[in-house]
Amino acid sequence: MDTELLKVDSIQVFKKYQRSKTKQDGELTRSIRDIGLQDPIFVLKIPRKNKDLYYLVDGLRRMQAIKSLGQEDIECIIETYQKSHKFPTPQMYMDFLRIVIDSKRQDLLPSQRARYIELLMDKFSMPAQEVAIAFGIAVPTLINSLKVRKCSKEIRVWIDDGKLPISTGVLLSKLTDSAQAQFLNKYKDRPRVKIKEVERYVRNAPATMHRRSPIRNRIVARGYSGKGSLASRVTTLTKRRDYLREEHNRLQNQVSASKALSNKLLRVTELRKQLPSGMAATLESFMKEV
Repeated sequence: MDTELLKVDSIQVFKKYQRSKTKQDGELTRSIRDIGLQDPIFVLKIPRKNKDLYYLVDGLRRMQAIKSLGQEDIECIIETYQKSHKFPTPQMYMDFLRIVIDSKRQDLLPSQRARYIELLMDKFSMPAQEVAIAFGIAVPTLINSLKVRKCSKEIRVWIDDGKLPISTGVLLSKLTDSAQAQFLNKYKDRPRVKIKEVERYVRNAPATMHRRSPIRNRIVARGYSGKGSLASRVTTLTKRRDYLREEHNRLQNQVSASKALSNKLLRVTELRKQLPSGMAATLESFMKEV
């Protein structure tokens, strides 16, 4: 990224980023007048054959302050736009830059970071590795942040307030909404909950309180929870195997019955074609009456 002086009037602002002035703008203007501009604004350069275009990405208040002081030039950090399949328009790339800048400007709460990560992955279809690079974090940290979003709103508030360590969000995200509500009710009077307590709660929670796939829920509904000693664990796995075999055989029988019916229908169609036209018409009317 390059830094250089640009004419204030040469920088355009998209309508969606424009806003009205506030009281803080006056304080910023006085600060810039007294000590100068400390942080350059962020501008996106769109190359053109005749004349390059410049659009403001971040720093509207600073640019307005410079303009109100009568200064013609402003220091800018310039990012050059290059069209790609991921960012086919400058507007999309600008939205991406604003999300990244906003996420790095402040100390984000865990739920806020998860929201920004989810926004990048959903809006721009970015893989986890690219988003992790953009945020300057490791991929496992990114994945853990996303799991926090699966927790209930109340648990996210507890994590943001420091009542729960962020790593507990990964554990609690494995539980159903009702199980998370029970957890909140159990520890609501505690100023802080230790991670070991959360681990114990999740570990001892019945299997029906865990988020599972549909087939897993059906197995659990049959009473195969999978807890206990090694011997009982083997027994449980055996029961699961037998149940899955039953399901497999049931589906196979359905498929076989469908094939048999299909073959009979084909045979009837072939026989009908072999009948004389008069008999075929009589059979057709008889079938309709039946």
